[in-house]
Amino acid sequence: VVSWFSSDVAESSRRLLDNFDRIVFAGDLNYRLTMSDRDEFDRIYDPERPYALIGLDELRLQIDQNKAFEAYLEAPVKFPPTYKYDKGTDTFDSSKKRRVPSWTDRVLFAADGIAPYDYNSLPDLRRSDHKPVFAKFAVLV
Repeated sequence: VVSWFSSDVAESSRRLLDNFDRIVFAGDLNYRLTMSDRDEFDRIYDPERPYALIGLDELRLQIDQNKAFEAYLEAPVKFPPTYKYDKGTDTFDSSKKRRVPSWTDRVLFAADGIAPYDYNSLPDLRRSDHKPVFAKFAVLV
């Protein structure tokens, strides 16, 4: 699947985009923040501005550098990281591993004929170590 979205295979990526009128790509894409130290995250994370760290997001950097998901966009991320929580809580990973929270769950789209108007997480769902995300779009038909 990754080969479809890599800038190394731009022709394959273009073919995928050319074969569909509208594309929305959603899932646990497993991209992380470019910091390996949880203490650093805890020092600079501001719950009042959870999106302030999006500049350190691997997916955002890959898209901006045309290294992945060429021709795809993402609505502005204005919600807290969606991974890694202690199950059943709103507490970031408190296990021995103390993983750096990240936006692993994402919704991307090919811009032609699609305009996002809502993109958020569902913080009240606590059954997983992830917070699910959703996006709403106006779509030309």
